[in-house]
Amino acid sequence: MTVAHETIIRPSLPASLQRFEREFLPISYVPDAYFKEIALGAFTGWTSLDEMVGGFRKGELTVITGDTAVGKTTFSLQLLYNLACKNHPIWINSYEMAPKVIFRKLASFALKKLMKYESFSSEEQKVIFEHFEKNRCFLNQALSGADMTTLHAQLERAAYFRIFAVLLDHLDFLTPAIHRPNRHEEIQEIMHGLHLLAMKFDVHIFVIVHPK
Repeated sequence: MTVAHETIIRPSLPASLQRFEREFLPISYVPDAYFKEIALGAFTGWTSLDEMVGGFRKGELTVITGDTAVGKTTFSLQLLYNLACKNHPIWINSYEMAPKVIFRKLASFALKKLMKYESFSSEEQKVIFEHFEKNRCFLNQALSGADMTTLHAQLERAAYFRIFAVLLDHLDFLTPAIHRPNRHEEIQEIMHGLHLLAMKFDVHIFVIVHPK
């Protein structure tokens, strides 16, 4: 049996309403994208975590925290690497760990062996090139941190690479566009700004936060 799908043509939003479209959009004029299926989220392959959070979705913000030296960065990199291996491009920003170290952690995941200090053989390099050509991971080599204005511009460019998930390591290296009287107010503004950026650029942002 063939089911016919009727094409629905709606009139354009009246000119009298266009100036108020963002604040007062009539439901009868919502974009066509609103009617499409909503993705449940990307899964990491870690069954317990996936069941707990129900997948990671674009437009959301996740905070990863824990005591010093308990493995927050390694856990986060493994999580994002798992997403990359499921065809979700990732972008890693580590402002306190050298890009070479981040690369070696990712390479260890791909090769399934610890590559902390060893030289890579030609065969291992070939595997790395082929693996990350398919499973796209991007590194930010800047180590100076970022303010929210810079991050906004970078996320605009990230759209070109269809970035799904962004890792920011860590909160202490982020500064608001406008400095506030105390760090607590700055943190509040940064977290609010990150959430807005996640929604605006349709990415999932993971930010590592030290409990202090």
